[in-house]
Amino acid sequence: MSGGVERLAVSDPWAGKRQMWDEATKVAEFPEISGGKFISSKDELWSDVLTAGPIRLFKDSAGISRDFIKAFSEMRQLRRDPVFAGVGVPHGDGSPVRVLGGFTSSQAHYFDATSAICKANYGAETLPWGFANVLSPPKMADYMMPVLWKAKRESGKRLKLVVHSIGGYDAFAMMLKYPEQFVDSVEHVVTVGSPIPRDLNTALAFGYLVCNFFEEGEEFAMSQQLGTIKPIVESGLVKFSSIESSADPMVRGQHFSLDGDHYIIEDASHGALGMNRHTVRAIEHIFAGEEVDSTIYPNIHHPAPALLAA
Repeated sequence: MSGGVERLAVSDPWAGKRQMWDEATKVAEFPEISGGKFISSKDELWSDVLTAGPIRLFKDSAGISRDFIKAFSEMRQLRRDPVFAGVGVPHGDGSPVRVLGGFTSSQAHYFDATSAICKANYGAETLPWGFANVLSPPKMADYMMPVLWKAKRESGKRLKLVVHSIGGYDAFAMMLKYPEQFVDSVEHVVTVGSPIPRDLNTALAFGYLVCNFFEEGEEFAMSQQLGTIKPIVESGLVKFSSIESSADPMVRGQHFSLDGDHYIIEDASHGALGMNRHTVRAIEHIFAGEEVDSTIYPNIHHPAPALLAA
């Protein structure tokens, strides 16, 4: 499949911008973050899981259980919110939107969120990852890049991507493995619960490692390239926005987007952050280039100045 990607014809907006990309990636350094270190190898993650101890494993497992309960409630809330009918949000121009879900999720989990985005006048569809997203990001990149390029060719417009949890890392893998094709096909990426990972829930990490036990861990080697993301974001070749929960029990880290393009959803789950009514509202405002009025929707806001300065 990757061979097919390499043969894709590339048009604007990449033309003339190879030097910009090269300069952005050349000066990049692996990012630093206060309070922890980035997970950069499969062995490091296995070590973290195996040395976690029973108390941490119990707490993290309990955190997953609580998150699932909260997620179930949030998915039901979306259907009862006016945003589900496209009411009270800015409308788009019919631009194509593609949605890529989180670890172990199915396309069906995102049906309501995708429908809500459609009702705000976007051509939204889920990408065809099937019953469960369990492939490693490098493998998903090989599978999905031709799908994105075909969608762009058929619509005649670059795509907007909404990527949740591991779907965000799938998108970054596409960008790092196939930069020209990605820039040609995608104009805007909204990551939802996909920071540069510093801390992972050990129970979740164990499940991922088991699902990819026989893989070589290429995705962790690629994480060493995540330092290239910031200058690429600043270059404007692809616009990046990000959304995270204030109380995510699954993954914590540093957001990819510029601070003004980053939204926080208060006390939301990780599991349903991609289908959360506040997330959908934020996405539709982001695509329209309009700010969410946090006096009306206090659960949606940018990071506090104190957090930005920390």
